[in-house]
Amino acid sequence: MILGLLVQFSDEVIEKAVSNVRAAMESGRLIYETYIPEFERRVAEMCGMPKAEMFCSDTAAQECLFDTLGFASKKIVVQGNIFSSPVFAMQRQGLEVLWCDIDPRTADICLENLRRILDTHEVAAVHVSSSGGAVIQHKNELCSMCEDYGVILIEDAAHSFGSRRGEVVSGGYADFSVFCFCATKMMGFGVGGLLTGKHQEIVENANVLARYGRRPRFGSAPSEIKGYSYRMSEIPAAVGCAILDDIPRVTRIKAKLAAKYVQGLQGIKGLHLYDYGQSNFYKFPVLFTNGTDREGFRKYMTDNGIQLSANCSDIPTYRQLAFGSEFAGVSLKGCEEYCLNHICLPMHEWLSEAQVEMVCSKVLEYMEKTK
Repeated sequence: MILGLLVQFSDEVIEKAVSNVRAAMESGRLIYETYIPEFERRVAEMCGMPKAEMFCSDTAAQECLFDTLGFASKKIVVQGNIFSSPVFAMQRQGLEVLWCDIDPRTADICLENLRRILDTHEVAAVHVSSSGGAVIQHKNELCSMCEDYGVILIEDAAHSFGSRRGEVVSGGYADFSVFCFCATKMMGFGVGGLLTGKHQEIVENANVLARYGRRPRFGSAPSEIKGYSYRMSEIPAAVGCAILDDIPRVTRIKAKLAAKYVQGLQGIKGLHLYDYGQSNFYKFPVLFTNGTDREGFRKYMTDNGIQLSANCSDIPTYRQLAFGSEFAGVSLKGCEEYCLNHICLPMHEWLSEAQVEMVCSKVLEYMEKTK
C-alpha cells in the first residue's frame, strides 16, 4: 500500500529530540528556559519579523491575538475554506464573521469578492489561509488592498511553515501570522502554535494573555488582565528545535517528489495542477475540473493499493454542523467547487519516485476510462 501520509522521523532527529528533552528535564525548568526562546527566535528570524511567541495551540494564539487587538463587536473577513477552530475563536471574542469566496483554481481568497466586501462593510481585519502549503499567489495585491482599506491582515499559516513564493516566506508578509505544530503538519511535533508579526508589542501582549494575564513569566505576580492558561512548555519546544533543523532536507525531498508529480500529471484533461511556488508540500492538492466522481476515484486508487492523503477541506467552513443554521444563507460558488472537487495525492518524505510514477499512472488510467 502506498500511504497518503506517513509521520516518521529520521534517526538523527529522534536522537537530537531525545537529547533536548533530557536536557530540559534535567534542568527542572519546564515552563520557559532554553527551547521555547530558541524556537521563537529562529522562527522570527526565518519570517523576518521582530518577535514570535509560542502558545499551546494555534487556535489559542489566534484567540489571544483577537483579544489583544480589541476586536469585540467588530467585523472580520474570512475565506470560506479555512479550518473551523479559528472561527470559533473569533466568535468567542465577539467578532462578526463575513465570509469571502475563494478562487478554486488557486485555492486563495478571491480578491474581487474581498474588494466588494470591503467596499460595503467597515471591517477590522482580513483572515486568509494557505491550502496544502503553498503561499498565496496574489499576496502583493492582497497586502496593498488591506493597506488601502486600513484593515489588519492575518495569515493562518497552519499548512505553510517554511513555504516561500519568490522572496517572501510564509509568516513574512501579513501583519500577523499563526503557525500550527500538530502532529501531521510540516513542522509537526504533536502540539502547539506560534504567533509572529510586524507589531512586537501586540505579539508580546497576546502571550501575556496566555499566561493568566501576568507579565512576569515566573513567580506569583498578580494578573494585570483577564487571561488564559494557554502557555507552551519546554518539552514540545525541545522536540520542535530538533525537527526545525531537518525542515530544509525534508522540503528538498518533497519538492523533488512534487516535480515528479507535475511531470507525470501535466496535460491530463480534467485535472488542474496548482501553481505551487516553493511550497513545503505539506500536501499535494489537484483539482478535478470535469465533474469527475471523486469518491469513485478514491475507491479506484484504494483498490490499486494507493491511499490518498486527507483533503484540505471537504466541507465549506460555514457548513460545519457546529454552526447549525447560523450561516444557512451563505453560498460561495468557488469555495464549494473547491471543497467538492479537490483531492490530495500521497505526499511525504518516505515516498519514492517509483511510487509517485505509480500514482500518476493510475490517475491517468482512471481519467482515461471515465472521460
